[in-house]
Amino acid sequence: MLRNLCLSTVAMVPSTLLLGCQIFFWLQVVCQRMSSAELLGLAPSQLLPGLFAAFQHPRPDVRKAVVFCLVHMWHAAGDGLTPYMSSLSTSQLKLLTIYYNRTKANSKQ
Repeated sequence: MLRNLCLSTVAMVPSTLLLGCQIFFWLQVVCQRMSSAELLGLAPSQLLPGLFAAFQHPRPDVRKAVVFCLVHMWHAAGDGLTPYMSSLSTSQLKLLTIYYNRTKANSKQ
């Protein structure tokens, strides 16, 4: 179900763009409330395929929302999520790593 929710955002029309970005925000919130084990159980098959597809969206605001969602998900799941990120391009992975490291540094303060 969550995978279908993520996949549906890829085909968004401009009138529902704001709703699509809000979906990623609420997915962040849900992921932060899940245990690492629950998240790692769902992410590879249910969440990441849709998020990775949405990462290719032509609209930069959708891609930005996906980046923040993936970073929060990575932060909540820990390094166990890292192997599943290998299907991303080098530039996408670099961008995620930069934001992940910033988030990690800010949470230590």
